[in-house]
Amino acid sequence: MSLLAELKRRNVIRVAILYVVTAWLLLQAADVGMSALGLPEWTGRLVLLLLGLGFPVALVFSWIYELTPDGLRRETEIDAAGRASAPTSHRLNIAIVALLVIAVGLGVANRLAPRPSGPAATADESSTAAGAAATGTAAAGTVADGPAERAAAPSRAVEQSIAVLPFADLSPAGDNEYFSDGLTEELLNSLAKVRALKVAGRTSSFAYKDRDVDLRVIGEELGVAHLLEGSVRKAGNRLRITAQLVKAEDGYHVWSETYDRELTDVFAIQSDIAGHVVNALQVTLLGEDARRMRAGGTDDVEAYNDYLRGRYLINQGSRRDTLREAVAALESALQKDPAFADGWFALGNAMVNLLANGWIDTEEAWARLEQTAAETRRHAPQVAGGYMLEGYLLAYRDFRWQEALALMRRAVELEPGNAVVAFNYAVLLRSLPYYDEAVAAMRRAVQLEPTNLVNQVFLGNIMMTAGRCPEAKPVLAQVLAVDPGFNRAHYYLGVCEYLAGDPAAALAHFDAEPLGWMHATGRALALYALGRSEEADAAQAELVATYGDTAAYQQAQVAAQRGETELAFDRLERAFAAGDVGLSQLLTDPLMAPLRDDARYRTALERVNLLQFLDEAVPPER
Repeated sequence: MSLLAELKRRNVIRVAILYVVTAWLLLQAADVGMSALGLPEWTGRLVLLLLGLGFPVALVFSWIYELTPDGLRRETEIDAAGRASAPTSHRLNIAIVALLVIAVGLGVANRLAPRPSGPAATADESSTAAGAAATGTAAAGTVADGPAERAAAPSRAVEQSIAVLPFADLSPAGDNEYFSDGLTEELLNSLAKVRALKVAGRTSSFAYKDRDVDLRVIGEELGVAHLLEGSVRKAGNRLRITAQLVKAEDGYHVWSETYDRELTDVFAIQSDIAGHVVNALQVTLLGEDARRMRAGGTDDVEAYNDYLRGRYLINQGSRRDTLREAVAALESALQKDPAFADGWFALGNAMVNLLANGWIDTEEAWARLEQTAAETRRHAPQVAGGYMLEGYLLAYRDFRWQEALALMRRAVELEPGNAVVAFNYAVLLRSLPYYDEAVAAMRRAVQLEPTNLVNQVFLGNIMMTAGRCPEAKPVLAQVLAVDPGFNRAHYYLGVCEYLAGDPAAALAHFDAEPLGWMHATGRALALYALGRSEEADAAQAELVATYGDTAAYQQAQVAAQRGETELAFDRLERAFAAGDVGLSQLLTDPLMAPLRDDARYRTALERVNLLQFLDEAVPPER
């Protein structure tokens, strides 16, 4: 008898099939049990190892023994009659078929069942939801003016891509949202420093906070293949942090871990989570990437806590009181650890927001920004933040454009996946006649944060500046389809209509613009173009009375469009005296076009060091 025939006769092949099917079902049960009980990842590997070791044992056992009505008997002890009365093969066939039916049923159910969308919770925390959603962005020079929702359909995700979803605050009193949000941002920022890894930006990730959205939908909307989610439970100095990495396409658990530690271990936990994610995604971590991931932090728990609170307040949006509270918290952190580079960078962001809104003395703001940029670069020269802040200073305070460009490009080179860096680089290019490069840079920012409406609005603005209003209008219209009251979108659409010679359509948009100084500026422009002089004069007077010299640049725009050249240059002089950052757009601003043939325009360009680019600045056709 051949070996194959003997294996069949002794039911070895049937036992092998039965063992494999049973092992698969056990592994599925183990995976569910691990997730529910918060067991470490090595538990699953242990189960797989034991099942693998058991396989040859089962085959040897089936060769030697057979199950009979009298119990287990050695195969050599069973005569022909006994074999006939012990239809083991028939029972094995039934068992195989039954288990296969169960396996197929589980596979179909797993494919059809909705995927979980929230962070993993431990057994005693399963019904606790995340805290309230935070709004805003920490981008230097930017303010998120509304909720970030889906604004564009991204392309198919690359495998080495991830979004860090907001970790849920499961603290007993529910009062540590700033800590769970901060931990999420720290993980996101660490991963964004790995150049081979695509990481969705903060605004896009936090758009899903406290929302029940299928994982597959999140992956598709953000264009990422993996999601990191989890929860934080903080009670006194004790922490319980759960984290799990899942595939967005099918919810498969790639890695998970639960940490029960003291608060002082939070830095080690962050490093461990980031390291596991990088390994799981099979990203090659270069030495420089590893150093950047560790750079900029602190070992002082109290300083870290103040820092998380300060950054949480910055992310609440553009409000004077919360920004000042943020500054106080960050200054407290830096008093505890003066070498805390991330703290200096966050303080610089707060200063930029205060400056952009006119809520701080200009000279004080520039001095503080200079300090934050220098300290950030001194303590973390290998990360992008310090270069970005210094580039901002050189561009908008000193008008040293080429040096600012070099620093911004260095920041992009260090962290090409950083959406904040990409945004600020594009905004800088907006001031120079590098129209195509500016549009491409802002498209990159949109790609990194596809649900960030601020990026979408500024993409429309840069297209408008580049004379590409037919492209800008659908971008801005899409923003308004998501949020009809989103700041700036109506204004930029109105400017496009105004430049196209349709002041009536422009006025409709200007009337709908919620940002006060843009609303008043736009109305003054459109009403004058419509021949409604008295109403236009009233709108122009409102702009002056309400905003004074903080809107001197906008007053110059209106005067230029009305042909009031003397008034326009008078208001530009006021803008210079006030240190208005709007002067940075003097070269590329289409509303300033009527002044270009006046010798004083060249003088003004020289004062902001933009005259060197004048020959390149051929006004684009609109």
